[in-house]
Amino acid sequence: MDSWPTDDRSTSQTTYKGKGKSKAQPAFNYPYVEQGSLTALTLAERNGHLEWSSIVNPSTETTAQRLHAGNVVNVFPATRAPAVHIPANSVSQRAEQGANFLRTYLPDVDIAAELIRDQVAEDIKVTCSLDLFDPYAGNTLHVVLDSRAESRLSGFLTFPMGEVNRELNLSSFAVGNDDKMRIKPSTTPIRTFNTPIRQVEGSSSFSGSFLAVRTYGSISLLQLDIGYVGASTVTVNELGTVVHSDVGKRAIVDVKLPSTPLESILVNDQGSIYTCNLEYGKKIMMQTMQGHSDSDVFWRLALGSNPSDCLVISGRDAQCVDLRSRETNSLFSIPSTKDLLTGIENVQSDDMIRMCSTSEVLWIDPRYPRKPVLAYKHGRQFDRYLETRTVFIGTPLTLLSSRRNGLLTVYDVSRSDDNLVHVNVPPYSLTSDKGTNEPHTGQAFVQYLPHLKSGIARFTTSERGEILCQDLYAPDPRKQIDIQLERSSDLQALEIEAAKFHPDVGPLGMRDHSQINLFPTYDQIFRIHGEDAEKAEEQRANAVYELLDRLPSFWQDNTEPVEHVLTTSEIIFRAGEEPESGARAEFLAQSILNSKRGFRALSQASGC
Repeated sequence: MDSWPTDDRSTSQTTYKGKGKSKAQPAFNYPYVEQGSLTALTLAERNGHLEWSSIVNPSTETTAQRLHAGNVVNVFPATRAPAVHIPANSVSQRAEQGANFLRTYLPDVDIAAELIRDQVAEDIKVTCSLDLFDPYAGNTLHVVLDSRAESRLSGFLTFPMGEVNRELNLSSFAVGNDDKMRIKPSTTPIRTFNTPIRQVEGSSSFSGSFLAVRTYGSISLLQLDIGYVGASTVTVNELGTVVHSDVGKRAIVDVKLPSTPLESILVNDQGSIYTCNLEYGKKIMMQTMQGHSDSDVFWRLALGSNPSDCLVISGRDAQCVDLRSRETNSLFSIPSTKDLLTGIENVQSDDMIRMCSTSEVLWIDPRYPRKPVLAYKHGRQFDRYLETRTVFIGTPLTLLSSRRNGLLTVYDVSRSDDNLVHVNVPPYSLTSDKGTNEPHTGQAFVQYLPHLKSGIARFTTSERGEILCQDLYAPDPRKQIDIQLERSSDLQALEIEAAKFHPDVGPLGMRDHSQINLFPTYDQIFRIHGEDAEKAEEQRANAVYELLDRLPSFWQDNTEPVEHVLTTSEIIFRAGEEPESGARAEFLAQSILNSKRGFRALSQASGC
C-alpha cells in the first residue's frame, strides 16, 4: 500500500521542564495533519511521470460538492418537561441539604447524620461524573430503511418518547417521485418498556428489518413486519430478551446488529463480548472475548468488513475480534496519555475504518492495522462524546459531532487515483438556525436522493424528545430537501400539550400561593400606632408632672411598711395612685412615666 512518509525511528522523547511536572512530547508514527501546519509530501506516479503529491490536495470537483446547512424542520414535538435547574452549590452544601430533608420528612429514621451526609455526598459525586460523561448512554435515534424499495427511499424513524423515555415510537417517511420527503409522525408508541431507553440499534436486509432496544434492565430484540413498500404502519414482534445475567451479571453498554439475521453482538461494561443467536426459536448466548477491565467501563462496538468480524474500542485501544475463532488483533493504541478514544464506525464500502479521539480523527485501513493512514487534529475541547458518521456524496464525507452541541465538522478525506489518502477540502463546520449550544441524545443521517448522489437529511432528537430534521445540501438547488409533514389532529394536540410543559420540581410543585396586601397592617404598626402613642402621651402630660412632684416626698407620705429595699423603678411605680403595693417584678409593668417627659426627668435626676 502506498503511504505518506513518517518518522518511524525509535528515539528517546525529549522532556521539557517548566512549572509543575515535566511534560513529554508524544511521538506519532503516522501521517498527522493539523490546520495551518506543514504536511507530508511524496512522489507519486501520474500519467507515466513522477509528481509531487501532498496530503492536503484541494480539488475543484470535490469543492463543488461542499455541503451547506439548510433549514431545520420540527418533525415531532417534545414529550418531556424541561429539566429542573439545580443551583451550583458545593458537594458539602448539597449533602447538608439532603441530610436536612431526610431529618425533616423522615424523622422516625434513626440514621447518624454523618452517614447520611456521606451517602448523599457519594451520590452527588456519581451524578456529577455521569453529567460529565455517561458511558452507558447510546444513540437513541435510528432510521430503519425498507430494503425492498429499489428506486425510492422509505423507512421509519425509531426513537423513544414519553415523560420517562420508555415508550418506543415508529414514524414513517418516504421520498416520492417528485423528490419530496413525506413524514407521517405517529403519536402512539408501539411498545412500552419497564425502564428508560438508552439505545436504539437496527439493521435492514432482504430477510427483514430488526431492532435492538437497550434499556436500563435488558435488551429487547424486535422484528418489524412491514406489509408493503411505503407502508406507514408496521407490526412489531418480539424475538427475545437479553438480561444482565446472560452477560456475566454486568451492565450492557453497546449492541450491534450485523447483516446476519436474528443475530446480535453485545459488550458489557467489563469489556466482554457476547453474541446472541435467535435463529432456531431460542436464545443462544456465546462469549467471544473475555474482559478484565473494572476501571474503564467505556466500550463501543462496530461491524467489520466480514459478518464474522467486529471492532471494539476502549478508552485506550481498538481491536478487531473474529467471532468464530475468538482471535483478537490490535487495530490501534492511542500514543498520548492525555487522549482517549471516543467513537468508532463500521467498516465502510471504501474499506476504511474511521474512529475519533478527544484530539483527532483517524482513518485506518484494516489490512494494515496499528498505523492509521491519516490523522487530522480536530481542535475541539476535551469531549468524550465525540463521534463520526460517514456519508457518500460522490466522495466519502466524515462528519464529526458531539451530543453536547449542534456543531458539525465535515472532513472530505478519500483515496485518490494515486492510491494515497488525501484531504480534498479543508475541514469546515456547519451550524443550524437553532444555534450550536443545543445538545442531543441521538442522530441519524439519511441520503434521501441516492439517484442524484446528493441530499443528506440529519435527524436529531433533543433531551426533551423533540425530533428535528436539517437539510445538508450541495449548492445545486435541485438537491435541496422538501419536507412535507402530515400534521394529524393527534399531532397538533401533542404540540399544544408540549407548549404547556414546565419543569417538574416534585412535591414543591404542589405548593399554592395567594397575594395579600399587607400595607394596612404595616400602616397600623408603624404609622397609626405611633400617632396614637403620641396623642396618649399628650393626654397624660399633667399626670406625669404630678407624679414627678410626688416623688421627692414619697418616703414622708408613705404609710405602708416596707419589707425590702425598693429600687427606683419600684418607687416610681408606688408613687402613683394605683396600685399602692406591688410585686418584685413591677419594673415589667407599664407606667405613665414611660414617656419622653418621664425619660427626660429621670435623665436630669441621674445627672446624665
